[in-house]
Amino acid sequence: MKAAIPINNLYHMLCYAWDVLPQSNLVNVNLTGKEQPIELLAHIINTGTQHLLRRGIDKGYVNVEEVVTTLRGRVDFAYSGRRTLLHQGRALCSFDELTADILPNQILKATLFRLSRLRGLNKSLQKESGGLLKKFDEVTQIPLGSSLFKRVNFHSNNRFYRFIINVCELVYYESLLDERHGDFTFRDFYRDEGQMPKLYEKFIYHFYRKKQNEYRVSSERIRWDATSDDDPGLSFLPSMLTDITLRSKQRSLIIDAKYYRKTLSSFYGAKRIHSNNLYQINAYLQNVKRNGGNDSEATGMLLYPVVSEHVAKTYTISGKRIRIETVDLAEDWRIIEARLLLLLH
Repeated sequence: MKAAIPINNLYHMLCYAWDVLPQSNLVNVNLTGKEQPIELLAHIINTGTQHLLRRGIDKGYVNVEEVVTTLRGRVDFAYSGRRTLLHQGRALCSFDELTADILPNQILKATLFRLSRLRGLNKSLQKESGGLLKKFDEVTQIPLGSSLFKRVNFHSNNRFYRFIINVCELVYYESLLDERHGDFTFRDFYRDEGQMPKLYEKFIYHFYRKKQNEYRVSSERIRWDATSDDDPGLSFLPSMLTDITLRSKQRSLIIDAKYYRKTLSSFYGAKRIHSNNLYQINAYLQNVKRNGGNDSEATGMLLYPVVSEHVAKTYTISGKRIRIETVDLAEDWRIIEARLLLLLH
């Protein structure tokens, strides 16, 4: 990148990417602009946890199987008989119990523990995480794993949890356990070409959904304009899923949001657009034209973050107009917003 993304911009990008603008207002971030990315994430989690504790953390019903003296729920008579529990005035019962020991709270507790042991994190934030961790005594301490985040169910009453769990997931992927010392280290995720491309794409997608009403915004699967006697369902062809498709009554625009630390590739010292990006956007345009109407004249755009300089080029390839554009993520946020909206015209 031309420069590190300012922390205020990074916060806006994350809120758009996760589609949590209303929930983000509940966290008083108070950014100075000098924080490191991990300090931003730790502050969001700590402040968000305090908000949850003030309103009362979520509880849910968990199935419990326990030997009890008062019958509850479903009684396992076979087991209770074999163990002569009934003669002792007891029985094995299975019942639902309302508890705070549910997956979202377990993930939050595990993340607070990770932050409290995170090497290089601001000491006051580290201490704050450790203090909040003690308020989750009734919640089981679990090891974090990528599959856990996919298992969390969100609903209208726990939307704020979605915001916090998204941050927890990012901390999980970007923090590494040092088994020798038993603590964690964090890598700056805006340099991570695994995480940042996803966040950048989602940021652009949700930005256009929220900030303009001229276009209908979607991510859509484009069917190949092809036939085959050997494969009539075209199942062997790769799927084509657009990052962002914008349609209005007047025009159609397909955007591929591509995040690289180097916008242009280099071939014997000459700068070039990444060839696979160009082939991909051209394939979208050539196959979407079968829809007719505005889609037959659809324009394509490859949208990159600025690395060393702005790029603005337009090409007509096989009759289809393709634009190469950039947005400077180090600019003032209002300029970024204006730039993104200007690109639609």
